[in-house]
Amino acid sequence: MSRRNGNADPALKSLFDKTDGFAESGLPPSLGTGKIVRTATKKGILLCSLVLRLKEDRKFRQPLIRDAVYLWFNYGEKTVFEREGKKAFSLEKGNYRVCFGKEEAETLSFVKEKDYQLKGICLTSGLLKEIYSLYFENREETESMCALDEDRVFSNSARMDRLFFDLRDYGAYRNGPGMLYLDSRIQELVALCMADLLDTEITEGKHFASGHENIKVMEEAARIIDEQIADLPSRPEMAKKLGMSSSAFGKYFREYFGTSVHAYIINRRLEKAAMLLIEADMPIKEVAATVGYSKSSNLSAAFKRKFGVLPKDYRKHYYE
Repeated sequence: MSRRNGNADPALKSLFDKTDGFAESGLPPSLGTGKIVRTATKKGILLCSLVLRLKEDRKFRQPLIRDAVYLWFNYGEKTVFEREGKKAFSLEKGNYRVCFGKEEAETLSFVKEKDYQLKGICLTSGLLKEIYSLYFENREETESMCALDEDRVFSNSARMDRLFFDLRDYGAYRNGPGMLYLDSRIQELVALCMADLLDTEITEGKHFASGHENIKVMEEAARIIDEQIADLPSRPEMAKKLGMSSSAFGKYFREYFGTSVHAYIINRRLEKAAMLLIEADMPIKEVAATVGYSKSSNLSAAFKRKFGVLPKDYRKHYYE
């Protein structure tokens, strides 16, 4: 059978790798463009992220872990999931799917020249039992397991969107505090999904209540920061580009992200620098320029304040 009809290409052979670590891979040029990220939290939650644009229609067979629970969040084009003997399941943009790993595998179908963006979470049976025993009453466990008899679909909440936006770069969480933070945020996502399954609410603090349009503006601001980190417009210039006054931009940004524009930019620069130090064979001077520092000494000072070590030592310790 040809790849086009369903054989798994190596890039998508196993989206949930049962190993502790981080892996990022680009698509072979013959397939298209995009990247696939796989990692596992210290609690053993398996994560994957797909950003794809393919040259041809393709189907990929994805092995399933027996009795695991899968959560698929769609932020791109409609994706079709198929399992043997079952009706195809379409997951629309802005929705997430909860399903049980009863079969050996399922097939993901993608249409050429469309932009796909999927986030996946896998809870193995052992981890699921641990969660139930620690947090759930017997009645809640029974209700949630009954709800998993069939695929369930829910709308992504604004809270889920903010969590995924915050965690858009799994590779930034390498040290102890970072892995602890990743685990806590992913467990928050799992809790929100469990609440949907049980049709119950989780008490929340203050919401970002400035309207859907302003949420979109804040997400666009973060996209600009990430994509233009080496040469960012000033805060007034960015606010003007987004159709806001500088003061309103600063107010809504702090309300949405919980920090100032300046502090957010510094943090993103340092997170990206940490990733480049490990993944790219670049001189530190070049890393500094890539993330927006005119002098490597300025990067070194800021990097040490955040991570406790100089960039050269951070790189050295990682590979030791």
